[in-house]
Amino acid sequence: MTKIIKQPKNEWGTTDLSEEFCEKHLEEIGIVKYVSLSNEPNCADPEHNWFHVRIVGKDGELWLYGFSWGYGGSGPSSLLWLLREKLYLDVDMQFITSLEQNPIKPIVINVDYNLHKLEDCVRFRNGTIQTDETHLCWFCGKKIDHMSLEYKCNGCNIKKCSRCGKCYCDGTAIEKSFLYWIHNHFCCDEENLRNFNGIVEIPSIYEHLNTEMILNAEMILKQCVEDYRNS
Repeated sequence: MTKIIKQPKNEWGTTDLSEEFCEKHLEEIGIVKYVSLSNEPNCADPEHNWFHVRIVGKDGELWLYGFSWGYGGSGPSSLLWLLREKLYLDVDMQFITSLEQNPIKPIVINVDYNLHKLEDCVRFRNGTIQTDETHLCWFCGKKIDHMSLEYKCNGCNIKKCSRCGKCYCDGTAIEKSFLYWIHNHFCCDEENLRNFNGIVEIPSIYEHLNTEMILNAEMILKQCVEDYRNS
C-alpha cells in the first residue's frame, strides 16, 4: 500500500504552513518521480476549489494544499520554490503562471534525473570511446575505469568509485539533477561539446552545489573534448 503523507486540513490554503510541511516530510517519500497538480472541491466555498499538489516519490506520496498556480502571488511563488529549490527543475514564474488553474486532467510535471543511455553519447555515436579509457569520478575526482563491468551498478549502469563508493544512484537530488543537465547539455549535444571552453556556466538552480563536483565536471569535460577533437 502506498504511503500518503497528507497536510492536515486545518492548514489547507496557508502557503507558509505548506512549505513547512513540505520541508518536514519531503525526504520521507524518497526519490521524487513527478509532481501532479489538480483541484479538489471546496465544500465551504464551491466557487473556489482547493489547489492540490501531489508529490509522488519512490517510497510514498506527499499531498499539499497551500500552493497554487495560474497567476502571480504567494501560492504560485511557493510552488516555484518547490520545483526549483527542492526538486531542482529549471523553471521560472512565467511557467507557473502559464499553468491552467482548473485543469480537466491533472497537470503532471516529471522529475526525471535518469541519465541518458550510452548510445546517446556523442563520442559513442561517433565510435571514439576507447575500451581502456578512464573517467574521473563525478563526486570525488578519482580516476576509474568506467568501461569495466566490475562493480558496475545495476541501477544506473555506472561503475561505483573505489574511493568514495558512489555511483549516480548515490547522489543527492541536486547532484543527480546537475549530472542529468551535464549529460544532456554536453555529452549528448555535439555542438556544445565541440565548443566547450573549459568552464561550466551552470544555471542558477545549482548555485548551492558542491564546488568540487563542478570542478570535477569541468575536468571530465575537458578530457572528453580533447579525446573528441583528437579522434
